[in-house]
Amino acid sequence: MKTLYKTMLKGLKSKSGDCKWKIGKWKKHNGELKLCISGFHASERVIDAMKYVAPEIIAEVEVRGKHIDGEDKQVWSEMRVVKAIEWNRKDSIALAIFSADLVIENFEKAFPEDK
Repeated sequence: MKTLYKTMLKGLKSKSGDCKWKIGKWKKHNGELKLCISGFHASERVIDAMKYVAPEIIAEVEVRGKHIDGEDKQVWSEMRVVKAIEWNRKDSIALAIFSADLVIENFEKAFPEDK
């Protein structure tokens, strides 16, 4: 079993809104798997998952079964939510500040006259 991350809408809903998740309950996709089209999608890094669905919920998921690996996400035939946390505007601002703090020294070296 593998652990990945998935971003969701409030109420543990998928982006399309047609799949509602329950913590601990496995879901199975019986059709063909296609990246960005069908199956259950998740990423190894939270930041990658955030590119596809603006997070209201960030979920840690376990996956199993058939899968296809993409560049920054994967699609699986089976998935369950293990843990879910709410994500809000305040969290996004904190992430932006943290990220800027990581690179500000490099920016100031490259652009010393930029005030």
